[in-house]
Amino acid sequence: MLNGHPKGLFVLAATNTGERFGYYTMLAIFTLYLQAHYGWSSAATSQVFGIFLAAVYFLPVIGGIVADKFLGYGKTITLGTIVMFLGYALLAFPIGSGAIPMFIALGFIALGTGFFKGNLQVL
Repeated sequence: MLNGHPKGLFVLAATNTGERFGYYTMLAIFTLYLQAHYGWSSAATSQVFGIFLAAVYFLPVIGGIVADKFLGYGKTITLGTIVMFLGYALLAFPIGSGAIPMFIALGFIALGTGFFKGNLQVL
């Protein structure tokens, strides 16, 4: 059953599994974290959550353009994985107490997801 598959399939499957684990784990507690840590209202946290999700679902279009015109699929996926990892690390180990590092981390996660998810299925 495992014979005959491309060599990189298992690496891509493991990377995708790790990415989805981090994404859905973060989403499950994200608004609660914003309310508890920053004291924001549920309306404010829902707005941040909605903007983040919109970026995550829109940026694969940009990731596809970058892969098609400039970097290629493999390099774009690698870059997206690195950028996502940096975003999750910034979110897990905050630099300061303000919201700016958290927004930078969310931007990295959204951009990395856009580069990664939009191109993974092509390979």
